[in-house]
Amino acid sequence: TLTGAYREAGGTGPVVWIRGFWVGRPTETAAASQLAAAYRDRSPAGTRQTKGFHSPMLSGSPSEILELAHEHVERAGVDAVNARLHVAGAPAGAVADQIERFGRDVRPGLARLLPVGVG
Repeated sequence: TLTGAYREAGGTGPVVWIRGFWVGRPTETAAASQLAAAYRDRSPAGTRQTKGFHSPMLSGSPSEILELAHEHVERAGVDAVNARLHVAGAPAGAVADQIERFGRDVRPGLARLLPVGVG
């Protein structure tokens, strides 16, 4: 709806989806749990976040991530993705591994879905 209104109003710039990604199961850390709880606590009553929306992160196997991303790109009219590869408190090695895995296993498929690209 928002993308449609933007385009109808003459908007010509890219619509960027800012999303956290994690290939596999996200690293569980105390810091991440605290952030997720704070996110839920600050969300309006009745929203997905308060009803069990587990994380603002898209995770799973590369094929699962791409399937869900494809659905969102189509539904929301996304032109580009700003991919975030971070879990609060995760060790640097885990994040470095995610950068490598995302670049190798997810980014190429995601880039094929988008007219602008992946950031």
